[in-house]
Amino acid sequence: MTQNRSARQIVEKCYAAFLERGDLDEFMEGFADNAELIEVESLPYGGRFRGKGAIKGAMLHLASCWSDLSYVIHKIVDSEDCVMAHGTFAAKGAKSGIAVSFPLAEVWTVRDGQITELLAIYGDTKQVVDALA
Repeated sequence: MTQNRSARQIVEKCYAAFLERGDLDEFMEGFADNAELIEVESLPYGGRFRGKGAIKGAMLHLASCWSDLSYVIHKIVDSEDCVMAHGTFAAKGAKSGIAVSFPLAEVWTVRDGQITELLAIYGDTKQVVDALA
């Protein structure tokens, strides 16, 4: 990633790679080597994942838990080094077939042209756990 891109442009490129093209390798290009992904501990794919390898593994695990996954972004708010996306997450539990739809916010921290942290904030984790049971 070049430092010439804004934090918002870097995040939007990651979203396009993952959500539009399903390209996890392109998604990972935006992350710093020591970046951290933080998912709610109570989820089957929850935890703190540090480093590109751990984040990629977590994303693969997350994707394997769901089918028909989508994240429709309603609003993006950004500053120099922080981007917050708010939208609606929808998917079906891969094993249960239970459909869910709920608000999801993601807060991205970008420093020196690379993502250093991604924090997911779920609207309803009980609904997620029930769908993935």
